[in-house]
Amino acid sequence: MKKHSKIIMLLLAIICLSCAITVSTPVYAQVAVNTNETTVCVFGEAKLEVKPDTAHVNVKIENVGNSIDAVKKQTFENYNNVVQSLVTAGLNKNNIKLTNFYTNSNCARFGQVFESAVLNFKVTLNNTENLNKLITLIEQNENAQICNITFEVTSQNESYQKVLNSAVENAKQKAQNLLNKTDLTIVKIMEENTYCCGTLYKDYVDTQFADTLVDNVTINAKVRVEFN
Repeated sequence: MKKHSKIIMLLLAIICLSCAITVSTPVYAQVAVNTNETTVCVFGEAKLEVKPDTAHVNVKIENVGNSIDAVKKQTFENYNNVVQSLVTAGLNKNNIKLTNFYTNSNCARFGQVFESAVLNFKVTLNNTENLNKLITLIEQNENAQICNITFEVTSQNESYQKVLNSAVENAKQKAQNLLNKTDLTIVKIMEENTYCCGTLYKDYVDTQFADTLVDNVTINAKVRVEFN
């Protein structure tokens, strides 16, 4: 009797180990306990290419000279000129934000020491179709240098929901092919972690040599769905 018990326990251990290995695979099927129904668990995946609709242009203005007061004055004059040109072109002044300003009394250049002033600001554009025009306006101003651009998909949550639904449909199609039946019932849906980003960062130097200024971003979704 004890020998039979040990054999039964060993078989149970092997069965449990087999189930653990099976759960870790992308697709598996198992017979529900005490029923004749087959439960199938599959992974569904989907992705969507989305064009960013918002651009944050980060700009730097820098001046050097022998007088700290003079370089500070010149830097803010440059900044006000940029702001005025953008507002005149129709940009909302609230979309222009000064991010930081600092001075350096030991700025060494070409073997000489200067006073320097650096001002950074961000321009937000809610329509990327006008990005080239915005860049041209900024670069026409003295000492204004574009550093980088951050592109953003403001409708990321809505887009992700669409991709999530597509991932469930992808899982359903796999289950139908696996069981060769169409009348499946969803038992459980589990959202899986996946990399999903609605922003795109570009150094401006890179964009000057790119084929397109605004690239698409990819929104991914992955689910694990149980059917019977």
